[in-house]
Amino acid sequence: MACDFKIACEKARFGTPFARIGLAGADFGVSYILPRLVGLTKATEMLMLDFLVSAQEAEKMGLINKVVSSGELQGEVDRLADQLAQGASLALKFTKMAINQSLDKDLSTQMDFEAYVQTTCMLSQDVREGVQAFLEKRKPIFCGR
Repeated sequence: MACDFKIACEKARFGTPFARIGLAGADFGVSYILPRLVGLTKATEMLMLDFLVSAQEAEKMGLINKVVSSGELQGEVDRLADQLAQGASLALKFTKMAINQSLDKDLSTQMDFEAYVQTTCMLSQDVREGVQAFLEKRKPIFCGR
């Protein structure tokens, strides 16, 4: 649940065994993360009733990003990793920071942070490369600075 991108094969099932063995559904950060991913109602059902969901249902409820066949799983993961590796790492880092902190900040504080990160990115070599690549109709080669 704590991964940025979650891809599962069609046979995967998701659930929490805590209630089945007498433990509270409050371990490994699950009581924090799960409601934010799937909503309070579905999280309560999954945590209190030992509820299992199929990969297809997990995708519909926002628990995972994508369902693929078992044979496609490694290729899909590799494609995603390649796409991220070719991205602008500075921009991706700031995007992740902004998303994560947005859950605990008010709008004004979040907008101040967004202004800071956009300004920092605008001054980066990566933005210059991205704009130049766009104008030249080619893929950018980012350096992370």
